[in-house]
Amino acid sequence: MVNLSYPLVLLKLGEVAVFFFAGFLLESALETSKKRETPVYRGSVYFNCFYTVFFIVPEMIAGAWLSLYLSELISVWRWNAPISLSFSDHGVFTFAILIAFGWALIRDFFHYWIHRLEHTKWFWPIHALHHSDESMNVTTTKRHHWLAGPLNAALITVPTTLLFHTPALSFPIAFLLAECYEFFIHCDVRIGFGPLGWIFVSPQLHRIHHSRLPEHVDKNFAAYFSLWDVIFGTYYHPQKNEYPPTGVSPPANRLDLYYGVAMPFAAWRQMLRRQPS
Repeated sequence: MVNLSYPLVLLKLGEVAVFFFAGFLLESALETSKKRETPVYRGSVYFNCFYTVFFIVPEMIAGAWLSLYLSELISVWRWNAPISLSFSDHGVFTFAILIAFGWALIRDFFHYWIHRLEHTKWFWPIHALHHSDESMNVTTTKRHHWLAGPLNAALITVPTTLLFHTPALSFPIAFLLAECYEFFIHCDVRIGFGPLGWIFVSPQLHRIHHSRLPEHVDKNFAAYFSLWDVIFGTYYHPQKNEYPPTGVSPPANRLDLYYGVAMPFAAWRQMLRRQPS
């Protein structure tokens, strides 16, 4: 049985704080506009930080705990993943980075499809809080409803683990790179990858996904490799200076804790009431 201790939760909070701080430095260095001085931007950042701290515990319990527990079950079943690599097969220590790259590619395949699922009618209420931020910045990364934790654990982490077994050293490298990249693509910076945008997700590409303009709806679902969007027909290549406003339409950027907790359940209740008897 997995024992999720308080030190692990504190470690997660420390990790998020470091990424937030690094993101703020990056945004301050590369963004020249004055929008960070507006009350809307400050209110969004304060809410996101408070919401992240408040929900890091249930997210860890509901999401990380489920991932670890299911991983234990997989090891007990002695499941042999179809893709299993080790350093002894190659005798090269640096091969850990290539294995981590492969793990991220496969994980992003499952993320792509679960992300598309989150944009459908019954799953959108879970995901809408993340998209409602009208001042997208590094703190938006963790602005998720806590139900997203177990959903991602069951439908992204578990299938990736079943399919791809990584050596002990590669997994933390892959996990750290994936976490770092998710914070990076949410940063409010004007960074695009040009022709490489067809392969890798940039902050500009992900901003298109968060855009509230109708031409950007349901585009650029991938988190790391936009190659999946290209293959499955949801890729949108932005123009050089295309950085649209973010949020949902109509606007629903409510910055209160009750809304963050109850929104999916209230939305489902209304949807069920509209169903024919």
